[in-house]
Amino acid sequence: MRSNPRVTVAIPTFHRHDLISEAIASVLGQTYYDFELLVVDNNEDDDTKRVVNSFEDPRIVYTRNRPKLSVIESWNRCVELSQGSYVHIFSDDDRLRPTFLAKSMQAHESFPELGFTFTHANKTDINWTFVQRWGYEYPPPGYLTSKDYSRFSLEHACCITLAPTVVVNKRVYDAVGLYQSAYAKNTFDFNFYLRAARRFDTYFVDEVLVDYRLHPRQLTEEHWRTDGSPTGKIGTYLELLGLISELLGSAATSDEQFLREKLMSITAELSAHLTAVMPNL
Repeated sequence: MRSNPRVTVAIPTFHRHDLISEAIASVLGQTYYDFELLVVDNNEDDDTKRVVNSFEDPRIVYTRNRPKLSVIESWNRCVELSQGSYVHIFSDDDRLRPTFLAKSMQAHESFPELGFTFTHANKTDINWTFVQRWGYEYPPPGYLTSKDYSRFSLEHACCITLAPTVVVNKRVYDAVGLYQSAYAKNTFDFNFYLRAARRFDTYFVDEVLVDYRLHPRQLTEEHWRTDGSPTGKIGTYLELLGLISELLGSAATSDEQFLREKLMSITAELSAHLTAVMPNL
């Protein structure tokens, strides 16, 4: 274990011993060296531990959850165990580009007031073959004020941030709390980004620095790519309605019309998705 690392890269994992080695290798291959790699294992067997132990690097810290935790609890344990001043919760099935940490930390070090940074990513298949760029709408690159982040999220009615690309200043957790399922279990990361961005400015590094793998064993498969189960969209709209409720209580007159229009459009989209899965609604 490194003493007082600048960054904690944390990988919460569950039965991904066949995939996690590539994620670990991509973290250890970073051009930015001042980090610890924390692997929080939710497995009952030793398969993942054997893979982790095959990497002889003093920056790696392995721990196993006893008893087994939920996904949200595992993410929160990653934060609680982290030694770094910045936290990057990374996926056990994805891959970082070599300069991910360097470019994310360059933004944080240039603007110490930032709550978090995020980057572009490519979607790939299980064999890392390019599928498409992640996301369809993005904010402008660079510095985003708290108001900017909220507005772009509402304009595009989506989470403009992909979790494996985010590096969080650890003091944000002290200010806004840990991850929670306030509206839906599948949007707890989006819920955190919205809460963090209400208090802190953010920064978008407009470069592909993560490869995001698509495969049937992903948690997002159930919520975003399963016909007749639009739970991802429903959860997202609930988070955005919660944001609108907060903003309307403090909005300047110039923002009120925009918020009311988004309230109507997001409610209509949410109703359509709910009616599709509950025709008798």
